[in-house]
Amino acid sequence: MTAGVRRTARGLSQFSRRENGTVPLAAAPTIRAALAAALLLLAGPATTSAQQPDSPPGMTQHEVELMVGQMQVGLHYGRQALDGLEARMPKLADDIQQLLDQLREIPPPQPPEQKEPPKDEPKKVKYRPPREKIVDKKALNFIVENGRVSFIDYDAVKKKMKDIPKTRKNVAFDLDDSDFRIEGTQSSDKLELTVIRKENHPGETWEEIQKADSRFQSLVAARDKKKAFVKFHVWPDSFDTYRKARGFTWKLGYGVGWSPMKAGGKMKLIRGLGVGTET
Repeated sequence: MTAGVRRTARGLSQFSRRENGTVPLAAAPTIRAALAAALLLLAGPATTSAQQPDSPPGMTQHEVELMVGQMQVGLHYGRQALDGLEARMPKLADDIQQLLDQLREIPPPQPPEQKEPPKDEPKKVKYRPPREKIVDKKALNFIVENGRVSFIDYDAVKKKMKDIPKTRKNVAFDLDDSDFRIEGTQSSDKLELTVIRKENHPGETWEEIQKADSRFQSLVAARDKKKAFVKFHVWPDSFDTYRKARGFTWKLGYGVGWSPMKAGGKMKLIRGLGVGTET
């Protein structure tokens, strides 16, 4: 074994001069073989100093000694790597602590700011105020609101108003086949009603009233052009819709009247409706 030990010492000297201080990857299989050989030697029968131990099957004594030397070199560099990790541990612990301190200084995330939805600014429209004139025609009334057109049956409202007892203070009734219902109050000298839109009754859009089977066209076509005209009650948000509907009504051959309504307001009806106006 003396020669093998000397070769092992030379191997350690050569490996110690490596700059990177790690065991070469190419040496890993050799080290594993050396470990196997060493285990075989340790497990073999005991020998005296005068006896030579048996070599593992297929290997000479020289090869075994060489592999044991390589194994010792691997252990040497393994200890060096472990020593290097232990030396770096304090520095790694300091780095981790600094990162934790920085993390604590970061303010917690704030909930998103709740912004109020932008308020719709009133739309400014320029129009010529309606010029009233007395006509011997009956008005067919439509409400133009939220960009839609809805029929309001004044005849049905008048009939309901006549049937209301004068002693009743609070008034409420529905209009059949209509987008609206009526609520109001009555005093000794006045009956004042408010037109309220029913749920899920938005009315017809400009595109819809152009269709031949639309409610707008069916109602208009049922009136005699010489005895009736179409009156629009227009809210500021629907002035463009009114102008389109007005032009369409003219093409149908009917006269048109209109009255501007106050933004956000409701249509009020008072007992004793006057004669319709055409402009």
